[in-house]
Amino acid sequence: VPLAAAAARVLNEQTGLEVAEVVPVKRIPKTTSGKIQRHLLEQSFADGQFDAELAELAALRAEHRDLDLLIARLQHDPQADQFALARMKKRKLRLKDMIGYLENKLIPDLDA
Repeated sequence: VPLAAAAARVLNEQTGLEVAEVVPVKRIPKTTSGKIQRHLLEQSFADGQFDAELAELAALRAEHRDLDLLIARLQHDPQADQFALARMKKRKLRLKDMIGYLENKLIPDLDA
């Protein structure tokens, strides 16, 4: 989450462009001379090759955001079940780890 959000923010600040989606990919197609074949990435995106990963990330991010709001609300409620609150916080941390794992899994291995 932080890497994707940071990339979107930097692109917006540097270029003024609004970033709709940051798509983590496992492999970046290159020519034999090492140039990135952007059109192949664009075609893969248009063909829906990344749809499953993006849907899974979106669902995890939505659950994380919802839990964050619920936890914030319950922390101010003296009648709230503290054990349930602790379980929600644990789930929120696990979601954050899952999101990070998925993003890292999809980050390409770049040649030095």
